[in-house]
Parts: sequence; C-alpha cells; structure tokens
Amino acid sequence: LPRPLRDALAMPPALVIGCGRSAALANAMLRRHVPGCRAIQILDPRIPARHFDWVVAPAHDGLGLAADAGSRVIETLGALHPVDSAWLRTAALGHQELADWPRPRLAVLVGGPHRHWRFDAGKLGRLLEAAAGWQQRFAGSVWITTSRRTPQAFDAVLAEFASRPHRLLYVDRVGAPMAMGRRGSAPDGVTANRNPYPGMLAHADAFLVTADSVNLASEACATDKPVFVFDAAAATGKLARFHAAIATAGHARESAEIVRDPAGAPPRRQPLREAADVAATILAALPAEFRSRFDPS
Repeated sequence: LPRPLRDALAMPPALVIGCGRSAALANAMLRRHVPGCRAIQILDPRIPARHFDWVVAPAHDGLGLAADAGSRVIETLGALHPVDSAWLRTAALGHQELADWPRPRLAVLVGGPHRHWRFDAGKLGRLLEAAAGWQQRFAGSVWITTSRRTPQAFDAVLAEFASRPHRLLYVDRVGAPMAMGRRGSAPDGVTANRNPYPGMLAHADAFLVTADSVNLASEACATDKPVFVFDAAAATGKLARFHAAIATAGHARESAEIVRDPAGAPPRRQPLREAADVAATILAALPAEFRSRFDPS
C-alpha cells in the first residue's frame, strides 16, 4: 500500500472522502478494513457503489440506474463546486482590478476537445465571432479565460482577439500563464501569475461557455447571471444529457440567443449550488456521533 494509506490505517479515520478513480480504491479499502469507517466517493468510481456508503455523481453519468444504487447514490445536476454568495463576494473583493471595466461584461470560458464534443480552429473562430457580436451589440467588455485542456495552437488566435479595446485574455498554461489586453500587454492590475477566473465569475454580467466542460458550465450557473453554452447541440453522450438537463432546468441557453436583449431574457431559476444540499443529505443520514463531529453548526 502507498505510504499515505498505511498512515491512515495506523490512525483509523471515521470518515473518508475521495474524488475520482484514483481515490476510489483507497476509499473502498479504508471502508472495508477500518471498523466503522464511512466512505464518500465523489464522481463515478468505476466500481460498484456497494463499496461506499455514498457515491455523489452527476445524473448524466447514470449511476442511479445501477442495480446496487439504492440510497447510496446521490445524483446532482452538475459538478460540485464551492461557488456561492460568500465565495463570489470574496472573489469580487479580491479582484477589484476588474470592477472598473465597461459594462456589460461577458466572460468567455474556453475548455478543450472532448470525446463527446469536437473543438477545432473552425469552432474557435465561431466562438470568437459570437463574443465579438455580443460586444458590438452591447458595447461592453469581453473577458476570455482558457483551461489547461485548451490547445496551445489556439493561443495566437485568442491573443489577436484580445488586442482590441475592452478585451482581456488569460491563458492558463502550466508553467507559462499569460495575461493579455490591448496592444499585447496585460491590463492594469491583471498579471500572469494571478488567475483572474474567480474575479470573472464575480464581476461578469453574462457567460459564454464551451460545451466540453461540465465544471465550467456548473460554476457559471452558480452565479445569478445569464449563461450561454456554445455549440451544445453538437455534444453527444453524457455531455448532451448534461446540457439538455441544465437547459430544461432553466440554468443555461444555447449561444445563438446571446445577442438578445438581456432585459427580455426569461427569468432564471435559483443558481446551481448543490454542494451544501449534498452535505446536508449526508449529515442527516450519519449517526448522531458523526453529526456532532462533522456538522459545522
């Protein structure tokens, strides 16, 4: 066994929480070999749910349909994340450099290719055309941030787009992040070594998100601002199920609607913030001695 797991067995935990496939095996082993240990697994563990007390996963993964699911599987609409009102207030205060940009402000959240959604140079061009059209319509600002899955070949095109007035680009490249604005220099207060993404979530008035990322879409939908998903109709498999679900629930719309007057947009439902509800469900199911140890109230 790896050293951290051996150490955990030497000091038996009462509760373990793991996320992703790598953690699933360790999580299941701790539950099996430590008397009384409860195990919570986040995302599809790729092994049966009976090895855990709870598995928390998005509904589009379909784990709730498994024969052994029962009450062990807690399904969410989107990804779990920390974004709530307090988080957004902290992010806004921590990124005051974005507060003076012309409004309205569009944050473009760019992911990368996915096996259920193709992302190439042609689609990147259409994405930037949609953002430019929005800016031309509303005369505000456009902020773009990439993920670590965004192809490096896109950097030059994104940089050219960001060279126009009231545009910002942050490239999240491991070891070499880049912040750019007009004339190829970083705007005042924005630096390459400080990711402005939290500030974008807090200060933007609308979001345009590529269809590949459940995380980016879920975090944008956690705000109370309009969210538009770029090319959601081209998604397949579980990505298609996710985008259909958040659209049906009123959290997001297709990017074709982005140039409509925001004042005429249909009202949104409550922001998509599911982590607290999941925690409350699990706390309520734990024995009293667990609740006294873990319940923050």
